[in-house]
Amino acid sequence: MMPDDPTLRDAYRRRPRPASAGMRLPPETLGALARGEYAGNDREALLDRVLADPDQAAEFHFLHDVGRRRELPRRSWWAGSRGLALAAGGLFAIFAGTQLIRAVPDDPLRSGARITLHEPSADARIPPGDSITFTWSPVAGAVEYEVNVAAADGTELLRAARPDTSFRGTVPAGADTWWVSARRADGTTERSLAQALNVR
Repeated sequence: MMPDDPTLRDAYRRRPRPASAGMRLPPETLGALARGEYAGNDREALLDRVLADPDQAAEFHFLHDVGRRRELPRRSWWAGSRGLALAAGGLFAIFAGTQLIRAVPDDPLRSGARITLHEPSADARIPPGDSITFTWSPVAGAVEYEVNVAAADGTELLRAARPDTSFRGTVPAGADTWWVSARRADGTTERSLAQALNVR
């Protein structure tokens, strides 16, 4: 396998040869051998001859490797852009999902978070039946707050209306989450995100 560039081909032919040059294969034969154009006994005999000369063996390996690199398939633009297309599809799915979640305003588990729940915190341990104080941040213009406690299956266990940002009550057995909603004088409402109750 001769180099394609005429200057390289000429330099290859004029390079200094070792003393064993008389036994060397011509460059064209060496290239054909590297490309696999010989088979059977002819190939074995030529390989024995090439591998007996360290310089020619090095040239054979070089030509063989160059030939293999040329045979590697080129990646199409589609193969390189598949990952990009998958990533774009994933981002679209996430965006669409967040828009759907925002479209359900009455679900306390998915609504906006203008109200911040303070106490009890999600990691606080609460013994069943204990009386505790629920506290949360105020909402501008709110005239009433509603504290809600639910079981894991969504069953409402407690609902209490309050004029301020705290409520003291007994934690019902089976309580799993709590949230607060606020009502303004104009009828608009805000809801907190639901927070876990660690009842043990």
